[in-house]
Amino acid sequence: MPPGSGFIIAGAVLLVFGVWFGWFGFKGILKSQIGKQVQLVEGTEMRAVWSKLPLAIYDDIYFFNVTNPNDVYKGEPPQLEQIGPYCLDEWMEKVGLIDDEATDSVAFNFKSTFYFNEKRSKGLTGNEEIVMPHFILLGMLLQTARDTPGALAFIDKAIDPIFNGQKSLYLKTTPNQILFEGIYLNCTSKKVAPKAICAVLQAKGAEMGVQKAGDNIYKVSIFGAPMILTQPHFYDGSEKYLSRVRGLNPNKQDHGIYMDIEPITGAAFDVRMRLQFNMFMYEMKRVHITHNLTSTPILHPLFWIESKVELDDSLLKPIKMLYTVIGVVKVIKWLMVLGAFGLMGYGGYNVFLANKNKVKDVVQNTVRKMDFNGQNSDDKNKMDPYSGSGPNDKIKY
Repeated sequence: MPPGSGFIIAGAVLLVFGVWFGWFGFKGILKSQIGKQVQLVEGTEMRAVWSKLPLAIYDDIYFFNVTNPNDVYKGEPPQLEQIGPYCLDEWMEKVGLIDDEATDSVAFNFKSTFYFNEKRSKGLTGNEEIVMPHFILLGMLLQTARDTPGALAFIDKAIDPIFNGQKSLYLKTTPNQILFEGIYLNCTSKKVAPKAICAVLQAKGAEMGVQKAGDNIYKVSIFGAPMILTQPHFYDGSEKYLSRVRGLNPNKQDHGIYMDIEPITGAAFDVRMRLQFNMFMYEMKRVHITHNLTSTPILHPLFWIESKVELDDSLLKPIKMLYTVIGVVKVIKWLMVLGAFGLMGYGGYNVFLANKNKVKDVVQNTVRKMDFNGQNSDDKNKMDPYSGSGPNDKIKY
């Protein structure tokens, strides 16, 4: 084997391995290892983090206060005033976990615990008075109008006793009542219509968020009402809904959804989920409390929520380590490629030198043969001791 050939072979092998490992092999190994780490196997660290988040989700809630409720009954658009944020710290966990190996799945229920964060709420206490659509009453009317519109007249008779003489679809309340304390329903009436409505509330209490607060007294939170979701301030929504209310100012920075996702692991570095909760409001001919409202449906904003998640250092540490490894591998793969070219270059240079010396030796050997074995006749005559000074000269005796 010519000198230097071993370096060329070693360089070629290193080049092939460097290209395979750096651009193909490492990615496959990394993907396989990440797949193993994110499996929700019982008893693993990933299962524990997934089951009970070790950090709070920050929920910032903004309510829309209606400043002209009487004018809305005259056909005017609602004038909205945004009040907030009312900030909650949400601690979320998954309970009642049931593993199904056959389908490789986990069944669970969500449990969320909310704490009011006074510091982040910037002086708001939750006791501020606001005016907004009566979400329980309006939800009952909308659901009836959709499913059994013929029953609206029956519902109309139950409104006064159940809702304590409510004369308007607008309710004067506080954020604390809406979020935590609930709106009370009076089911003490013996009349047919309210008794029938209350029987439905009692039967479907769990799915509607109805809780018993006393003898024939119930309370309902806002999360038990049927809602329509949009982006806040109708950002990126239909212009017709925006034109039917006043006081909204949609923009991407404040009202768009933002997600910063790490592409390799799928981990969320920073998330801003923003959703607005709305209800349609319009005149229903058989319901007195809706008379004089516009017949054109208004998609009425009630409130919107921004939910934020930001990973802390303890959760970012594995991801930072992952990127450190990726960075090291990038350096190594280029070092292997450069090293391979270096070895092949060095080997090639040695082969060149070896070939050069070999050619030189061949030339020198050829010259020697020509000097001693291949002279021409003139050279022979010049070297013949019996010849004269020239080819025609003779030695005289």
